[in-house]
Amino acid sequence: MDVVIEVTALPEEHLLEGTLAEPSEEDPWRSYRRTEHALRIRWSSATQVAMGNPQHFQPGALLRAPGTLRLRDEVEAEGIVVKSKVATIQ
Repeated sequence: MDVVIEVTALPEEHLLEGTLAEPSEEDPWRSYRRTEHALRIRWSSATQVAMGNPQHFQPGALLRAPGTLRLRDEVEAEGIVVKSKVATIQ
């Protein structure tokens, strides 16, 4: 599973809450649209981070996380890509 979220909260260490973002039809690599679907991403200190670092995991950040669905609405990230500087959300 590969998801993109806009972070809304950091409820605990190594857990991100956010809103699922879907690629826009106009530019699916750099433009996303918000959905109503809430999603959580669990990560660890061993999770590889690209195009940024864990300090960028703040509310408003746009993050891509390939991983495994572990619980309903929770993905265990294999890696996280910080897309905030290269993509927009509408």
